[in-house]
Amino acid sequence: MRIDSYRNAEAAKALAPSVQKFGQDTSVGNAAYEDVWDIAVLNYNFLSTAATLYIGSSNASDTAVTVTVEGLDANWNYQTIAVALDATDPQADQVAVITAGGSETWIRVNRAYVSGATASVGNIYIADELPATWTAGGLPGTLSNTVAYISIADQITEQAIYSTAAGKTGRVVSWEVTVESAQATDARLQIREFGGVFQTKSNVVNVSNDTYKKTYGTYLKVPPKSDVKIAVKAQAATSAVVAEFDMYTDT
Repeated sequence: MRIDSYRNAEAAKALAPSVQKFGQDTSVGNAAYEDVWDIAVLNYNFLSTAATLYIGSSNASDTAVTVTVEGLDANWNYQTIAVALDATDPQADQVAVITAGGSETWIRVNRAYVSGATASVGNIYIADELPATWTAGGLPGTLSNTVAYISIADQITEQAIYSTAAGKTGRVVSWEVTVESAQATDARLQIREFGGVFQTKSNVVNVSNDTYKKTYGTYLKVPPKSDVKIAVKAQAATSAVVAEFDMYTDT
């Protein structure tokens, strides 16, 4: 394991991370940097305007599944909603991610997970796409409209991506990447402040069959309404990566 550490701060010892974001990309290409999240063929869909989101499953049997979605509303404030998939056929019929009788919209989804007593037997998609254009197989008609994906194996999203709320500052205390192949891979921790562009705040190159971890004693500050992500790129052939970062945010 390769580790970069910086001087400790007393506050770092006293505060435990309140957010752990992790993801994997099992087919990292070498053409460009890719965001580490569940759908490896696409970079993540950061919404430019708040939207009503819809949720469905690739299996019609998921009629008793409940999913909790955590993220930010149109004003970039924290929002959490538990939504039941369609009780008749969640593969054919998608439902809005709203409360009963509500009309909530979303600017970001930070996490989603199966929260009821029944596990899904299909892959679950949450997308900025009206039900009329979803496929018969229960996928968004345009896959790039997806903002969260829950696989059968994991029952939770795996995306090394997080967005801070309005008025809430984040502090990254560590990040790491594990390359599960012999193919050398490069990785970047990037932050985009509100209204700006993604900037690389830390990077590592030539990781293969190993874990690289960087720990901040003095923190990496993330302003309110900012996006944080880990992006990776193989140097030659395809590689496989698991990545995560730990941070805490103002309550």
